[in-house]
Amino acid sequence: MIRRLSRPLVIILGSLAIAQFFVPHQASRWVEARLLDWLVLLESAALVAGILALARRHAARISRGEGPERALAAVTLGAMAFMLATGLALGTGPGSAFGAIYLSVLQPIQASMMSLLGFFMASAVFRSFRLTSAPATILLVSALTVLLARVPLGEHLVPRISMFSTWIIRGPNVAATRGLWIGIGLAACATGFRVILGIQGPTGAKRS
Repeated sequence: MIRRLSRPLVIILGSLAIAQFFVPHQASRWVEARLLDWLVLLESAALVAGILALARRHAARISRGEGPERALAAVTLGAMAFMLATGLALGTGPGSAFGAIYLSVLQPIQASMMSLLGFFMASAVFRSFRLTSAPATILLVSALTVLLARVPLGEHLVPRISMFSTWIIRGPNVAATRGLWIGIGLAACATGFRVILGIQGPTGAKRS
């Protein structure tokens, strides 16, 4: 029953969401506001479902896991419960304990993870690059130029390297990025129309 209702419901709501961009009428704005209200409710329900699924998964790991897996699951559940209790009991406004923990613990952890990710990406790039073609050579030289321009030593080793780095970022990089986002937008529109028309399911599988 739910599967039979899901297709016409997606078609109707998707058509209404698209139509409000082209119908300059007060009724269209009212429909848009109601759809956004329902979207907020659905996102809240999805957040609660995600938290419960995360807690259930890590609780199962604690009961069945061994060694580091059990310890990491316990730390995850403990941190989640502690932050939830702190936010509910002491509030989340400026100057609260919740905000202090976020600024002093979570942000440094995120910065460390991003730094490590940058080093991993750089090492993976240098391992995977093989100067066997002109595009690979251009890509490697551009990457080295941008990396050297981001450190103080680069300007001393290669004068005016920051100028070339800025040109690479604002010129070829912007052009390639715009083409990439145009392609992503067209693909997203095509996928959305296929889902709205019932040709394809939300997970990518074709409907029979």
